[in-house]
Amino acid sequence: MKILLMTSLWGRHGGKEQYLQTCVDEFTRLGHECCLAYGRLSPQPEPTRSPSIRQYAISAYSEIASTEEALGVEQLTRILRDEKPDVIFMCDVKNLRLLTLLKSFGALVTMSHDNWLTCMRGTTTTYFRRSICTNTFGYRCLLHGCFFRKHPVNREIIYNPFFRHRAMLELYKTIDIHLVASNYMKRRLVQHGFSTHHIKVISFFTELQPTENITAIAPVPTVTFVGRIDRYKGVDFLMRALAKVNAPLRCCVIGDGDYLPYCKDLSQKLGIADRVDFVGWLSRDKVTGHLANSYLIVVPSIWPEPFGLVGLEAMTCSKPVVAFDTGGISDWLQDGVNGYLVPVKNTDLLAQRIDALLRDQKQADKMGAEGSRIVKASFGKEQHFRNLLSTFEFAADRRRLEAVNATAVPAINTA
Repeated sequence: MKILLMTSLWGRHGGKEQYLQTCVDEFTRLGHECCLAYGRLSPQPEPTRSPSIRQYAISAYSEIASTEEALGVEQLTRILRDEKPDVIFMCDVKNLRLLTLLKSFGALVTMSHDNWLTCMRGTTTTYFRRSICTNTFGYRCLLHGCFFRKHPVNREIIYNPFFRHRAMLELYKTIDIHLVASNYMKRRLVQHGFSTHHIKVISFFTELQPTENITAIAPVPTVTFVGRIDRYKGVDFLMRALAKVNAPLRCCVIGDGDYLPYCKDLSQKLGIADRVDFVGWLSRDKVTGHLANSYLIVVPSIWPEPFGLVGLEAMTCSKPVVAFDTGGISDWLQDGVNGYLVPVKNTDLLAQRIDALLRDQKQADKMGAEGSRIVKASFGKEQHFRNLLSTFEFAADRRRLEAVNATAVPAINTA
């Protein structure tokens, strides 16, 4: 089977980009042919483990409407004509004309990695209060300041075109196969009018290898955060919670972002700077080492996490997780079983849960072991790609059947 993968960004950046690179490697390993179309390249390209694949840049990939969209349509038309893929695996195509062309081709499988489709800002939060939004896309979004957002790279202000975004949302509803990683993501799409029969939940996985729990040898237990440091990942709420924890600890904050200076300053004001290490961005191997040597992992996100892959990584390392109960986190975190779920922004309870685990290593080890069992049983890589490829085969078979029916000669009526 020939698979055309489409993504707005190709290279090293975040979880989505890492996932798509793994897809290319795995599809190739299983004997499928891959080619790639992308909107732009990451400043930090990261080669896949598979042989080099054909790559194509497409103009206007991430713009709902653009002066370059005619060029983008020409480029995409040429790719579809020359490559003749059996199936298209599409992420984040936002241009209306490109999307219309892809839908007419057929055999289209789209995957939502985040909330951009149902939220103009992509965060599913209100801008001014940072509260989680549960509304359906509509005029109320404008009242919450959702008519602008910041560019993810250069941080300039981008104005969101309301009517064009609505048109894109309506066009996506006409696509028959949508993949999401969590039940939360499915509920959001259904809330916005997508057919539940067209949405399939395929949970993510982690490639980390299981490790033994080695926290007992650490002189002071370490509480670890891994992720972007922005205003929705909740590192500032973690700092406020740690200021209320009495048990001895060190906190390791792994990641970078525009909210880092604020969080560093906050740790100083709270008097915990001597217990917090902001280590910046680290390679995957170094992150794994930190997870293995941690006592517990905290996921303090205050936006609805589409999934929260760092939780699976922590569970693979047999670590308990304490997290705010947002988005898809409850798909893998069971309160009181492999960690604790805490109401969003409740720093008092977050501190209590962290403190309780720090004082009870037996309970922490038990939760960590249960997390390891859960990730092995329900979040395996082999299971993920088996489900993914069966979906591709269904889409490709249906397109072939539709092509046969369209060209079939009608039977002569001899009555």
